[in-house]
Amino acid sequence: HEIRNPLTPMKLSIQHLRRTYLDGAPDFPEIMERVTRTTISQIDALGRIAAEFASFARMPRRIVAACDAGEIVREAVALFRQDTAVQFDVQVDAPLPPIQADREELRRACINIIRNGVQAMSGTGAMEVRVSAAPGLVQISFTDHGQGIPDDVKPKLFQPKFSTKTDGMGLGLAIVTKTIDDLGGTIAIESAIGKGTTVVMEIPAGEVPA
Repeated sequence: HEIRNPLTPMKLSIQHLRRTYLDGAPDFPEIMERVTRTTISQIDALGRIAAEFASFARMPRRIVAACDAGEIVREAVALFRQDTAVQFDVQVDAPLPPIQADREELRRACINIIRNGVQAMSGTGAMEVRVSAAPGLVQISFTDHGQGIPDDVKPKLFQPKFSTKTDGMGLGLAIVTKTIDDLGGTIAIESAIGKGTTVVMEIPAGEVPA
């Protein structure tokens, strides 16, 4: 699953590059620079993941540093803007306090949640993304307008190997949950059938997690 996550932005970026080239986009050089930078970053992440798995058979070692949650969320959303019919409404409070996290790990968590929302809406519709400051923490929320989650399924969502999809290993939300838990934060899901789903992550601001 952790290997598949970087593959998503790589595929979306290359598809976007190909489309803009075929369309003769006047800003193609700038797009080329942005896409290649993103792809190289994800290849580096894959290399790091592969090295850690090969050497220690565990998740990649975290590189914890001060991060701008709004910037990380915008980067994750940008990957899906390139190759989906979903319209994203992103609002980020300013200023935001920094959080202490592994930037790549948190971005993968956001990509995972966004992907779930896009799939819930069958690749079309609208998603609201909010990043806001509250006393001592940063709150990140993702709201889709998909089919919603049945009440009997909600308690199982964070269990390893549980999935409502036919592909994958069902580790997505379990890994996201571990990422947020390890930051000393919380994650919660609110959903209503026929209305959609909101995923809310709250991450402590300022202090380095133990």
